[in-house]
Amino acid sequence: MRFDNMLHYNQSEPFQCITDHHAFLECCTQPWVLKLAYYGYKAKHRNPIPPEQHARYRYTAYRQFVRLVYGFLGDDVRVVIPACATSCIQAHFPPPGNEENFTFTGFKLTKML
Repeated sequence: MRFDNMLHYNQSEPFQCITDHHAFLECCTQPWVLKLAYYGYKAKHRNPIPPEQHARYRYTAYRQFVRLVYGFLGDDVRVVIPACATSCIQAHFPPPGNEENFTFTGFKLTKML
């Protein structure tokens, strides 16, 4: 996957995987950044957001990733997030319990009218 259009991309900062880039770590794995981003999202949208903190962090981190890499996509425009990014986010904010019992929703297509 190419990240040439990443909003914070700097040619002098080469990286092999997006999860190694400092912008990913700062924007998608820091709880305080995710709390602030969540409050901003919640103020603008009325969509149901997961009530559990770990799920809310993952949800917001995925949104932050898309905004970081693609910018604003618009309503009902979705992209598949690379497995390395989803795995990293899931590792930072796992659900409670045993790892072998973890289940995640995954990518969902938008509902067409």
